[in-house]
Amino acid sequence: MSVSTLPTLVEGLVLRPLAEPDAPLVAVVSYQADVPFLLRLAFVDAHRRETPFVYTLPTDVLTEALAEDLTAPAGDGEVLIGPSPEPGQLVLSVPAPDASAEGGRFELLVERARLQAIADQLRGTASADVASAAVVTGVAFGAGRGSRTRRHAEVGS
Repeated sequence: MSVSTLPTLVEGLVLRPLAEPDAPLVAVVSYQADVPFLLRLAFVDAHRRETPFVYTLPTDVLTEALAEDLTAPAGDGEVLIGPSPEPGQLVLSVPAPDASAEGGRFELLVERARLQAIADQLRGTASADVASAAVVTGVAFGAGRGSRTRRHAEVGS
């Protein structure tokens, strides 16, 4: 029997299609501790129901995209994040829902500050998840004289 883990981070995100910036779309970004290196990006409809358009984004791509010197899109998977001609924005590129889109990609503007806020929250959440895992597995620093060394030896570190 598999146990479902609830997301430890859930945030809303407003995106504007590059081709139609006046028609915003809404997505939900979520992170689960049992999948520590991926974010889930799910688009929702006007009734706040999830659509079939769900993508995964490696957390390191988000970190790379938020670097001040970003000159080319970060990532090489289904979600790319690149620089935008508009100040304070980044371009999030996902596979197009239909083949008619140029290059097979759908490009959306997203506020850089909003992505940064999500990354900051993620950093805190992921740190807490790592600390919790360390306590559960007995790797907690200062858990007792020599306990760290003994535990690392047990796990082959």
